[in-house]
Parts: sequence; structure tokens; C-alpha cells
Amino acid sequence: MAYPVNKLNSMINKVGVMGDIHAEDKLLATAIQFLKSKNIPTLFSVGDIVDGLGNVDRCCDLLQENQIIAVQGNHERWLFNDYMRNLKHSTKLSELSTSSKQFLETLPQTYEFETILGKGLLCHGLGTYDMGRVPSNILKNQKKLEQLINQKYRIIINGHTHKKLVTQIKPLSIINAGTLKPKHGSGFIIIDFIKKKVTCYNITDDYSIIIKDIMRF
Repeated sequence: MAYPVNKLNSMINKVGVMGDIHAEDKLLATAIQFLKSKNIPTLFSVGDIVDGLGNVDRCCDLLQENQIIAVQGNHERWLFNDYMRNLKHSTKLSELSTSSKQFLETLPQTYEFETILGKGLLCHGLGTYDMGRVPSNILKNQKKLEQLINQKYRIIINGHTHKKLVTQIKPLSIINAGTLKPKHGSGFIIIDFIKKKVTCYNITDDYSIIIKDIMRF
């Protein structure tokens, strides 16, 4: 299955974002179905698609079939570097279909987009630093944030920490999409750039979807 070319030809006003997926194919399908039912025009994934209890091949198929714009996380990097494969529920390259390998290997580290508020960046951590996290006092993260601000980004959409969060480091708004992993509060978000609102959703044990929180930026 060929990965679709994902290009946004115009400014986006609203986007649905899946946090770290970690092979949760059933929860991913639930999130996508809900977002499609709400007519959300653009869907993002912040990476970390592999390493979990579910079916990575199905996750890759769902992302491609629904033309979801995705970036690579540190777990994809580890997968192709044969690193940390002793992790519990780690994905092995030999387990994946040829299509999934190609899809995961060719994911970009970052993806730029335009909003009414200015230029945005989809990434896993902080820009190309996929282990970056906010808030943090780590010097490397601070330098990366300064670099991203200097590049005129006004919105960063990321994951990695598994915690839905909005952080303001003026003039930058950093929006973390959380994760689909059940033990970390399985869910996803919808960002409305016009209203400057993030609606956080959780998926319950019976696959119902509830609003968990609303955050402003």
C-alpha cells in the first residue's frame, strides 16, 4: 500500500491529533472514526506508532488509508537502529509487513503547516530532537526551543510525554496530544486555531468517547 503524499495547500483552522499510538490499533480506529464523524478536515499523528500490545501493521494501514499526516517518533528510530528491542512489548522488524516497514521508515521527523496564528510544526519531541519534552530545565531542550522560536514557529504539536498539555513560551504555544495507551489515559485532541481551544477526549474501556478537558492557548 503506497503512502499518500500529504500536502496542505491552504491554511488549516481545525485539526484532530492522535498522540503516541504504541500499536493500539483498536483505539486508533476508534479515534479516527470519531474524528471523521466530526468532519475534522485534517488529522495528525505525532509518532511512536510501534512498541505496544496491539497490531502495528493495522495501525500503519489505518494511518495510510485515512491519509493521516504522521511524523516519526523515537520508537521508530529505535526500531530501525535495532535499539531498545528488549523493551516489554517491543516491535521487531521481522514482524512487520513490507508496506509497514516502508511507511515507518519514510516518515519525516517534522511537518510544517500554516494556521491563522502563524506557522506550525508537527513533531514528536521538539523539532528534530525526538526526545525533547516540555516543561523541562534541560539545557538541550531550552536551546531547541530558542531555535524553533527563531524559525518563526508559533504552534508546536507534539507528543512523547504521554500527557495532554498546553504550554505557553511566548510567542510559542506547545500542544501535546498525549497518547492512546490505556494506562496513560487513552485519548486524542481536537485543536481549533480560530477559537484557540484544545478539546481533549478520552476513550473508555468500552470504547466510548468522553470530553476530558478543554484547554486554551
